[in-house]
Amino acid sequence: MDGTGATPGAFSSITTAVAAAGSGDTIYIRGMELNGSPVGYCETPYLPYQGPETFPIVLKPGMVLKPMDTTAVHVWTTSGSPPPALFQVQARTGSEMTKLESLILGGGQVGLLVDGTGGGNYDVTVKDVIFARNSIGLAALADQGADVHVKVQDCRIHDGAIVVPGGASPVPQKQSIGLQFHATDQGTPGKVTAEVNNFKVVGNYLLSAMEPLDFAVEPNDLATLDKVTRVVEVFVDGMTPEHPDPFGQGHEKETQPIAEVDLVINGGVFDGQASATSGWGIGVYAAADRFPANSNPGDYYCGYDVILTGVALRDFRHTGVYATVGAESRGALHLNGQTSLSDMGPQHAPAAPLDGSGAILFAEEGYLALHAADATIVDNDSHGLVLDTPATLQKDSNYPAGLFLDLQDTGIHGNGGHGLLLSAGKAWDPSGYAVQNAIVGGTWDSWHVMSAHGKSLVANQEPTDLGHGQGKVDRCAISNNGGAGIWAFSRADDGPNLAISNVRFTNTFVWNNGGG
Repeated sequence: MDGTGATPGAFSSITTAVAAAGSGDTIYIRGMELNGSPVGYCETPYLPYQGPETFPIVLKPGMVLKPMDTTAVHVWTTSGSPPPALFQVQARTGSEMTKLESLILGGGQVGLLVDGTGGGNYDVTVKDVIFARNSIGLAALADQGADVHVKVQDCRIHDGAIVVPGGASPVPQKQSIGLQFHATDQGTPGKVTAEVNNFKVVGNYLLSAMEPLDFAVEPNDLATLDKVTRVVEVFVDGMTPEHPDPFGQGHEKETQPIAEVDLVINGGVFDGQASATSGWGIGVYAAADRFPANSNPGDYYCGYDVILTGVALRDFRHTGVYATVGAESRGALHLNGQTSLSDMGPQHAPAAPLDGSGAILFAEEGYLALHAADATIVDNDSHGLVLDTPATLQKDSNYPAGLFLDLQDTGIHGNGGHGLLLSAGKAWDPSGYAVQNAIVGGTWDSWHVMSAHGKSLVANQEPTDLGHGQGKVDRCAISNNGGAGIWAFSRADDGPNLAISNVRFTNTFVWNNGGG
């Protein structure tokens, strides 16, 4: 590695170079090979001029790590007890941006860790990096008021084994999560803002090399699964209400920070490689935990916004996208710009009733929205799109609750089950139908709805910019699905509880579906 003043070979390890360098410095790393095989920077030196690494290597604010030339730079762990991370990033003190470029990270619990759980501000760019056999490729975590910004550009996750010439062999880990974004609130909410561009999933992903993890919240519509792998994971959990004065005249829209993840994914191919013996479980998994206290009035205590534009998701074992929210949390999923969900659940027996659907959205006493424009959902083993809300918020609120649908210029074709499945209300129990209100496709702001307060299901004029009122499906095409093109299913008792599908269909063609 070159050091200060471009002194060639000034350092024999990345660890010593980083320790000697200052904030804002660029470190050029020389790729190493022997007889055509890569040699990695690791704890156990293999070449005489190579020094040992100590993981995690902690990068100062604004540091840039990149190869010296076109020879690939491998960084891996040889430890049977994997380190918590290969690289970790310190919080910035000003406007510094830390950057990793064109590295191959092998093994370890996490390839790159951006740990903002103790607070601080972070700005990190990862470009042309391959995450190879880490348990988690990249983890960005925020709490205690942390503001974490991450950009992932032209990166890949890979399961390929690395053949090395001798005793410095990497110790690969079973893969569980590719990219992980968490925002939590243990006193002061954290926020993660992430942009992922042209991300690719490459490899075979044999099940023997995968390690499913517990769901971040209750699995709900995938309840028969104990654990699952996911390429992208978003999780939020909060204790601070978003609106400090929810019923104050003229102040209803005033907000304060909550635990939140804003994620944009542009382009890329998420190939789950599902078969009877291989494959990722879920492409994109987003979960908002339920607020445990009995607050009044109802509000949002955490939230996420996930936007997919031009992303191809295919061949996942269970579903392409699974989004869920709990009580008094909010979430939004956007499928835009020729995003496609196809061929989910092939070549294995369904593990859950909705297993193999293109996308599954589940909202229980929270707010969740699906916005899709110019998307394609085709050839999935089960249903195309599933929207399920067993219960909507059971207290007065000035803000919408339910599972809102906004579908435009989207095609849903050739799925094994229903094209669009809308489910509201709880399942039968020994005492009869569960007493609960539920609304799918649209929203309301009070569980009393029409009986006590005369609320309208169409537009409640809530002080919010979230989609609310009656949902809509416009200029869509739904055809050649094995079940119904559109299936709306509601469960409720005789009243005053309501289970409602509230969607307006316009300019939409539905034809040649097996169930009508």
